Amino acid sequence: ISLGLVGSEMCIRDSYNGTVQWKKLLGGTSDDRGNGVAISSAGDLYVVGTSSSTYMQAAKYNSSGVVQWQKRINNGNFQEAVVGASGNVYICGGYTNPTTTYTNACVVKIDSSGTVQWTKLLGFGASSTERFYGVALDSSENVYVAGFSTNGGATSGLAIIAKYNSSGTIQWQRTITSSLQTTGYGIAVSPSGYLYVVGGQGGTGGGVGSTNVTFLVKCNSSDGTYVWHRTLSDTST
Repeated sequence: ISLGLVGSEMCIRDSYNGTVQWKKLLGGTSDDRGNGVAISSAGDLYVVGTSSSTYMQAAKYNSSGVVQWQKRINNGNFQEAVVGASGNVYICGGYTNPTTTYTNACVVKIDSSGTVQWTKLLGFGASSTERFYGVALDSSENVYVAGFSTNGGATSGLAIIAKYNSSGTIQWQRTITSSLQTTGYGIAVSPSGYLYVVGGQGGTGGGVGSTNVTFLVKCNSSDGTYVWHRTLSDTST
């Protein structure tokens, strides 16, 4: 069985003959978008993204495509989700402060019943913009996130990585520094205790996307110290 996500449309397809088993739409009269999807060991599906371009949106479906719950949180967007063995779902993204209009990177924990357990924000000041794009869990449900910061409004942004425990207490945070802009898009944790972060490096400006070199970083999950940093580049962005 393959799992697909296009926009805010969830589609389950039989991988043997391509027959659509079911298709569901989630949204209202405005633009909605699904950015990430995760599946639990019980076969439940979690979809995260944006609604009306201003709400963080998360929903849980069972394996038959029936919505179990739906959550909308003002002012931001969800980017990616991962489900722990406990059934809790951990979601990363960005929260936009309606007063300052700047965005902080955020991590949200929601239990299997749809109750928000905690929300954590990470920011580097009122003039800075942060967002998490990738999230991963280890066997103890420590949460690892990777993303981007404008570094207090500097012309070159920084890739950021952080670790939270399952209670939402931050254990450490690190930046992947460069003379040019860096953005972390994906993160994975190995059983042996190492983190791998992938992203883009190069370009200028405080926004996301102006990168022309792929980077891969390995670091220790216990304290975030670097083991190595590699880049892969060609002539295109």
